[in-house]
Amino acid sequence: MGVFIMTYSRKQKWKLANPERWLELKRLESMRARARKAGIPYEEYLNQYGARKLKAETNKANKPEFKIKKCLHSKCPLVKSDSKLDYQIYRAQKKRAQVKRYYYQNLEKARQKVRNYKHNNRQAASDQGRRRNANKKGIVTVEQWDQIKQLFDYKCAYCFRRVYLTQDHFEPLSKGGKHHAANIVPACRSCNSSKHSKGYLMWLLSLGSSVG
Repeated sequence: MGVFIMTYSRKQKWKLANPERWLELKRLESMRARARKAGIPYEEYLNQYGARKLKAETNKANKPEFKIKKCLHSKCPLVKSDSKLDYQIYRAQKKRAQVKRYYYQNLEKARQKVRNYKHNNRQAASDQGRRRNANKKGIVTVEQWDQIKQLFDYKCAYCFRRVYLTQDHFEPLSKGGKHHAANIVPACRSCNSSKHSKGYLMWLLSLGSSVG
């Protein structure tokens, strides 16, 4: 019985060695194809694309549910209201909104800056992408998420309130946790934002309270 040996072409080897660069080139080629189909220059298409994204983000930010809230923890019995922490979260959200607004207003300039960084820091960019992909491997389906919420009686796993629930990684991704159903617990927005990238025990110690 013969042995089958997998062989790769030069292009396939380059794609395997540079997955992020290949995806970037593929995305740029897709945008150039859409510009050709629309019959307009590529630079003009980029400007129109940036304007559409900025308009969409502006409309999203103007909706009541997406407005930045200065106080996030006042209704959570576990996470005490802390004006200093609330202000820090508010400033962080405001800074992210400003960065996103600048990105879409200067789309090509921002992308060129990212490309220059990846070109000048190839090892760091490669390691960062490898860590992110390694931690984000796996998927939590809608059915699994429903089962997890049902297991916790549709309550926050930390403060036991029955409110809008978000997916929280019990073992944070930054600490080596994985993105799969066994590491997902339902958490209210207050507990999720307060826990952030801390482990469960370290988070409880930082709160200075115990859960009975």
